[in-house]
Amino acid sequence: MSKPAKIEAPSDELSMTELFDTVWSFEGGPVHAPRTIAPVFVLRQNGLIGGYLHDNERRWDIDKGSLRLIDKFGCPTTIFDSHVREDGKLTGFSGTFKSDPTAPHRLTSRTYPAQPNSPTAPGDRRATIEQRLSGPKRRNLMIIRAGTNSLHRQWTQDIPGEYRNWDLMMSWYETTPPEWHADLEYLSLQPEYKIKWRAFYDLSHDASPLWDYDYICIADDDVMMTWRDINRLFEICQRNNLQLAQPSLHVTSYIMHRHTKQDPAYQFRYTDFVEGMAPVFSRAALRISRESFKDTVFGFGIDHLWPSLCSSVATQIAIIDEISMVHTRPMASRYNLQLAIDENHALLNLYRMQQRYRIFGGIFRDCDQI
Repeated sequence: MSKPAKIEAPSDELSMTELFDTVWSFEGGPVHAPRTIAPVFVLRQNGLIGGYLHDNERRWDIDKGSLRLIDKFGCPTTIFDSHVREDGKLTGFSGTFKSDPTAPHRLTSRTYPAQPNSPTAPGDRRATIEQRLSGPKRRNLMIIRAGTNSLHRQWTQDIPGEYRNWDLMMSWYETTPPEWHADLEYLSLQPEYKIKWRAFYDLSHDASPLWDYDYICIADDDVMMTWRDINRLFEICQRNNLQLAQPSLHVTSYIMHRHTKQDPAYQFRYTDFVEGMAPVFSRAALRISRESFKDTVFGFGIDHLWPSLCSSVATQIAIIDEISMVHTRPMASRYNLQLAIDENHALLNLYRMQQRYRIFGGIFRDCDQI
C-alpha cells in the first residue's frame, strides 16, 4: 500500500542532486484560484532553469535546506519552505513569493505535456540495437534515420576511418535489413515507425549505448557532409562546451530558415534556434529534450522547445558556419506542410513558448582560438 503524501519541513535535507533535471509545473496565486506561470519548469543540473525565462527566475539553488529561485541580480525571489514527498519521492513545493507574500508559488511534479492530436504510440519501447564495434567507443555519435537511398554512404571520406572522432548508428526504416559496412558501429531495425522522432525516442532508452557519448548528432538521410567536417563539428562543440548546435546550410541547399544559411564571416554564431535536420545535442541536452520526440508527427515545433528546455543560454547554442552541409531535398516533399505548421502552432501553445530565430553574435572566422 502506498504511503500517504505528507508535508515535510525543509530539515529533511533536500539535495540539489535529487532535483537535477526534474520537471515541474510552476503556479502562483491562492490555492483556490491558481495561475499557471509555466506549464514546464525544469531544474537543470547547472542551477539554471529550463522551459521558462523571466527576470525573476533565472536560476535555482538550495540554501539552508530550502529550494530557492534566484533573479537576474542574484537575489532570491521565491523561497519554498515546505515540500511534499510521496513514497519518498519529491512531488511538490510551496513557498513565499517575496514581491507578493499573499500570492504563494508552487511547483508540482509532472511529465512533459502530451502533444495535441498525436498518434497512438505503442507504449514505451526499447529499440533493439545491434553493436559491431571494432575498437573502443569514440567520444561522439552520429545517428542516421536511413533507408536504401540514404546519402550517408556518399559522404566524402576525406580522413582515414581510424581518425573519426564519432561512431555511426543507423535507425533503418525499411523492412529489408541492410548490409553491414565497415564504418557502421550500430544498427537498429525500426520499420514500424514512419515518425522519425518517435524512432529516436525509442533508441534513447536508459540502457542504450548512446548515453556513453559526449555529443550526439541526429541527422536526416538527405544531407551531404564530409567525414572531416563531422569531426570538426564535434570538436567545436567539445571545445566550446556547446549544449546544442548544428552545421550551417550550404548556399546550394534547400533552406527553410534563412538564418541557418552559412555565413562566411563567422566560425559560428550564437542563436536560440537549432533546426531538426541535423541537431547536435550534448548528452545532458539530449536527456532534457528526448521527451519532446515521443508524440510528434512531423517534428515541427520541437526544435523551438530544445533551447528553452536547455535554459536558453545564448553562448551554449550555435550554428557552426566554419562547416556546412547540403540539404538535397525540398521541404515538404514527403509530408503535408500545412499539417506540419498546425502541429508547430499547437505545440508552442501547449508549452507557452514563442517561435524565434535570433542571432546573438558569434566568433569571427579569423579567430584562431576555437
